[in-house]
Amino acid sequence: MLTLAVAGSPVLKVSELELQRRGVSYTLDTIVDLREEIGDGEFFLALGADAYSEISTWHRPGDVMAAVNIVVLTRPGFEIDLTGSLPGKIRSGYTQEKGGFRHSSGTRLFSLSVSAVDISASGIKRLISEGKSFHELVPDSVYDYIVSSGLYK
Repeated sequence: MLTLAVAGSPVLKVSELELQRRGVSYTLDTIVDLREEIGDGEFFLALGADAYSEISTWHRPGDVMAAVNIVVLTRPGFEIDLTGSLPGKIRSGYTQEKGGFRHSSGTRLFSLSVSAVDISASGIKRLISEGKSFHELVPDSVYDYIVSSGLYK
């Protein structure tokens, strides 16, 4: 479905790196592998606010946050304190700057409001299972795939 969703984009590409990795797959490993594959450049890890609120439970969260710019995607009704819930050792690596925070490694942490629609994967699955409309929440190609495959019913 992700491949269908980004098919028309000249800048987005689906990576199967984590699917091909044997055993447990950690975000930090993926960041390191992508840097090796793609090379230099500015990397961003986009996370929903709900996923970001659990980042301190991740494998080596401080290293993840030092390795990549993190943009926290917010949706209506979900406010987040970007550094307030971080463990002190990780929080102390950040200084506030215009528009967010800067890590001592140089990476940035900031939030971005992305939609006026309250949308989440679990919410879409719930709508489908309840037989409600979800067409306006996904690209046409993804909608067609979900309907033709009978997913989430």
